[in-house]
Amino acid sequence: MKILIVDDKEENTYLLETLIKGNGFNTITAKNGAEGLKLALKEKPQLIISDILMPVMDGFTFCREVKKDKYLCKIPFIFYTATYTSSKDEEFALSLGADRFILKPQDPDIFIKIVEELLEDVKGKRIQPSASEILPEDIILEKYNSALIRKLEDKMTQAEETEKKLRKINSELERVIEKHKQTEAALGESERKYRTLVSQSPDGIFIVDLDGNFLSVNETMCKTLNFSYKELLAMSIWDIVPIQYKQQHQERLRKIIKGEGINEATEYEVIGKDGRRHSIEVMSAPFLKEKLLIGYQGIARDITGRKQAEEKITLLAHSIKSISECVSITDNKDNFVFVNDAFLEKYGYTEKEIIGKNRSVIRPQDSEDVVVFKNILPETIKGGWKGEVINVKKDGTKFPVYLSTSVIKNDNNEPIALIGVATDISEMKKAEKELIQAKEIAEKSDRLKSEFLMQISHEIRTPISVISSFISVLKEEMNSLTKDELSDILKSIESSSLRIIRTIELIINMSEMQIGTYNPTWEKIDLIKDVLLRLQREFLLAAKNRNLELIFTMQVEDAFIYGDRYSINQIFDNLLDNAIKYTQKGKIEILVTGDDDKRIKIVVEDTGIGISDEYMNNLFKPFLQEEQGYSRRFEGNGLGLALVKKYCDLNGIQISVESKKEVGSKFTLTFSRF
Repeated sequence: MKILIVDDKEENTYLLETLIKGNGFNTITAKNGAEGLKLALKEKPQLIISDILMPVMDGFTFCREVKKDKYLCKIPFIFYTATYTSSKDEEFALSLGADRFILKPQDPDIFIKIVEELLEDVKGKRIQPSASEILPEDIILEKYNSALIRKLEDKMTQAEETEKKLRKINSELERVIEKHKQTEAALGESERKYRTLVSQSPDGIFIVDLDGNFLSVNETMCKTLNFSYKELLAMSIWDIVPIQYKQQHQERLRKIIKGEGINEATEYEVIGKDGRRHSIEVMSAPFLKEKLLIGYQGIARDITGRKQAEEKITLLAHSIKSISECVSITDNKDNFVFVNDAFLEKYGYTEKEIIGKNRSVIRPQDSEDVVVFKNILPETIKGGWKGEVINVKKDGTKFPVYLSTSVIKNDNNEPIALIGVATDISEMKKAEKELIQAKEIAEKSDRLKSEFLMQISHEIRTPISVISSFISVLKEEMNSLTKDELSDILKSIESSSLRIIRTIELIINMSEMQIGTYNPTWEKIDLIKDVLLRLQREFLLAAKNRNLELIFTMQVEDAFIYGDRYSINQIFDNLLDNAIKYTQKGKIEILVTGDDDKRIKIVVEDTGIGISDEYMNNLFKPFLQEEQGYSRRFEGNGLGLALVKKYCDLNGIQISVESKKEVGSKFTLTFSRF
């Protein structure tokens, strides 16, 4: 949507253009009716807003020419005037074809609402753009002259009324002059104090009119810019504001007109008489006279020194920006003014997020170093601080750092900033911890080695002693032994030999799994026929010899899986061997069930001695038994269940254990169906 603005006053055009653009419209501008007519014929805008009193061609003539054109007459036309304000002026304007007649100044929101409603009515064809009344040229000229005469008559009437008022005022003045004389001295004293305050203010104070021309400046303003008082009063604010700040300054003035941002500090650069640039911080407010806005007043503080100090800090910051350690600079209140790239990367902040924040944001609230943190700032101001503390990243991660701090002083030896260099010592701490853990593991491994050698020694020496003893008996008493006695001796020899073989076999199997040389053979296996029924037959005699009941219960028709036959056989061989070994009375039960079409569960449950809760975490660790040493009640080398767990992991079998001391144990294995 394109809107043509026609006004000979640049500031009026700027403010109106800013307002219209701010509400989503595009604008084109002209300085008088003649320019506006040419631009309208070329650009074909959707709306025309025009002042009336303009050079070359005024608004009335411009409107009339627009309404004469067969195309332009269809464009809605608004008069926006501060000069022609009577109802007859409005009547004449509307007779020329204008659609709206708005008096300056108008509230921005109301003005935009009028524009939007007019465009909406035209778009919705609820109204047609007004056309000029078809009147003879002399009639139009008569009305135009009448408008001018009315304006002159108004001025004459106003002059007469003003003269009457002046006479009345003069008589009143004569009565109050004495009173004014009495108060004049007091006012003079007050003004003197005010002028003294203004002139001696360390900040520059100025007043400018709506065009930016200086109306008043104080001595500080003159000294800052190196201009005399007379020189500045002959200048405009645009003479000292660099071109790159002009738009920013105009935007600032527009906000002040709308009552926004009053007394907010804004930084600019201004150019002094010698061409040197000064950084100033300005706070502005409207300057009113009899409740009418006639300009702006402001306080300008020279912050060049502060800026130079900041630049020095920035220069220092750039010199340490690439350091790999986390470098930060804070002010005397411990608020960040600089951090280097390493700091941002380590702590996870952006520069915008961390600058201005207090150093406490990187200190954990629940840290044990609270007392230490409280001492860092005062100790640093005194000279410096070094030590280890815990810091926290943006994401909440805590980590240890070695922190070294020192103070930065100005030429007067006054502290102006604090610098800290933090080194992440997580890896060092981790290495220390790993070294301690390695030492503990080595000590534990040494103990395990001793226990393992003791157990293996016991597991091999005991059956060998049995075999050796019975061989001696056979040599000495072979001829005197009965058949039953000989059978018992041979069974003992056989049992001891099998114990040695099993011990060696378990050691070899564990070695293969530990070093990764075991090669599984994957195939389809029937758990019931190929594994469990065979093991039931093998262990039936062992259970019977201990007066134990071995029960096999099958609740599924088939139990096919895909796995390694040898390792799966070893799983159940070790579980059944342990169940019989650690059960003194009662039963061992093997239950085959399935909770759905995809899984098979096999439960091996006994009524044995059970496992304590304390030992449960060590159940599958190699070379460990709940009872250790020569005084243990049961034989074994601590490798059986460790191999069971490794074989389960190899075949993707889930294993879980439930046990209660002196009640029994229950091992549940879950397989995936083939």
